[in-house]
Amino acid sequence: VSIDNVDGNGRFINGLETTAQLIRPNLEVATLRLNQSAPGRYETQFPMTDTGSYLLKIRQTAPPTEEGGERQTLTDFTRGVTISYKPEYRHLSTDEGFLSELATVTGGVPNPTMDRIFNVSEDERVAIRKQLWPWLLMAALILFVLDVALRRLDLAGKGLFGSPQRYG
Repeated sequence: VSIDNVDGNGRFINGLETTAQLIRPNLEVATLRLNQSAPGRYETQFPMTDTGSYLLKIRQTAPPTEEGGERQTLTDFTRGVTISYKPEYRHLSTDEGFLSELATVTGGVPNPTMDRIFNVSEDERVAIRKQLWPWLLMAALILFVLDVALRRLDLAGKGLFGSPQRYG
């Protein structure tokens, strides 16, 4: 942990008592003292071996201005750091050798261009799929409306389906 202190005019602030309360991921609490290592700079170190969140509550106090007075708190802030993965998962580079070997073994080409990826030769057939559900849904909706219309409208009396028969 490193803190740089400057005032409004850009001058270093020296002689501060800087302490930090550290809460580890297992909720163990430790008090750390940050020592001045350069003009305006206060530093300390602690191990961060567990995964999880480390919370630091940092307080800086200035010496009393008068004899027998109390120390004046200048800054009081909280910061956190999270270690989210174990070190073995930190390998972030690409294994180009493995990818090249994998492409060769499977009959592919290492690091192909975009033109090569989307190139379709003349003898290849590309299946194009169309979704039928929108068309089937539309047909069902039309048939439903037509069914309701035929049941509710009296079209027989208009002569569309011949003359109505009378029983009785």
